[in-house]
Amino acid sequence: MQNPFISSNRNDILHDTGISLHNFPEGMAVFLGSMKGLRVGVNLALAIALHNIPEGVAVALPVYFATR
Repeated sequence: MQNPFISSNRNDILHDTGISLHNFPEGMAVFLGSMKGLRVGVNLALAIALHNIPEGVAVALPVYFATR
């Protein structure tokens, strides 16, 4: 029987690529906002952090219920 906690390398690479492509523009936005001014960069970083909370829940809940 195959271990359900071990995923294929192809899925891992696809997942990592998707997360990287999603997070890169966010990082660039924070960097460029910080170049404009510290206040802009901090506000943008906080907004992105708030955005990442429901995103993390949306990613984690299916994994949690699938492996429960």
